[in-house]
Amino acid sequence: MADETIRRKFTDWKECLEGKDPPKVDANSILGVLLTMFWEMGAYETYATVCRNNPSSPLATSLFTNLTAYNYIQAQAIRIRRLCEPPAQADEKKDTSVYSLRRVVDEMKQQRKAGFLTRDSICAAYGIPVSKEEVKRQFETDTAGVSGSFSSSSIVAMNMHAMLDKICDKNDLKKSLFDQLDKRLLVDNNAQLGEIINFVNKNIVHSASADSRGQVGREMALRIADVKKVIQDMTEAFFCCNVLVAQANTSMITIGWEDQLVNLTDEEVAIAYSVFRGIKAESETWKQNGYKLLGEPG
Repeated sequence: MADETIRRKFTDWKECLEGKDPPKVDANSILGVLLTMFWEMGAYETYATVCRNNPSSPLATSLFTNLTAYNYIQAQAIRIRRLCEPPAQADEKKDTSVYSLRRVVDEMKQQRKAGFLTRDSICAAYGIPVSKEEVKRQFETDTAGVSGSFSSSSIVAMNMHAMLDKICDKNDLKKSLFDQLDKRLLVDNNAQLGEIINFVNKNIVHSASADSRGQVGREMALRIADVKKVIQDMTEAFFCCNVLVAQANTSMITIGWEDQLVNLTDEEVAIAYSVFRGIKAESETWKQNGYKLLGEPG
């Protein structure tokens, strides 16, 4: 029963993380939301750099810079809230159809507590032998008489067992893994995330309350650097969950921005390429950080 439950959950979590038809990007999936955030990050950082480099440009007037910064912060903050949204409750029943990182991690914790999410059930979901000795024998059979590089399902099984050795205590997943994910996704454990969620709830999506009416001028106090740090937390949690659930090696490559640079000067185009290359490099570092939560070197 536990094995079949986790098989179904893995299918559901994989859809939540990557969408129904990967590698086609589902804009509503967690990956799709993150890719949108990286595109917005690149566009905003390109604009801000262009303005800094040429303060006499019409684009650099405070009318445009303030509006762009304000809208950028709002858009990113709303998407962060979306990724951290717990399963909604209606008539005391949870809506398990929402796509959010918080939902995936909460359900993993529930399945672990119920005794369903174990090393054995994860192996069953992967379709690999539970016994490391059996995997080793299969690996030795596959590699007998073979030289050079090759692809084998037994190598995948060996790698997955190596990962499970690091995140499991015997048959149980270590609580420390979920502590690290909660550190990134729970408001109570992440002060910067809590500030962003409070900003969205009090100043964007809900009508002003007595408490929030005095915070009308606080939107710029949400520093863009803080928003970016929380995006890093979301990205690391995504990569961790995606490897555990989907065994996937995904990259945060935003597509199409190169075709959106018409009317820019050569210098401004060069700035855009530099910014997006920098963001890609940062996302690769965040990916490695996410893998390290599973004890993987990357």
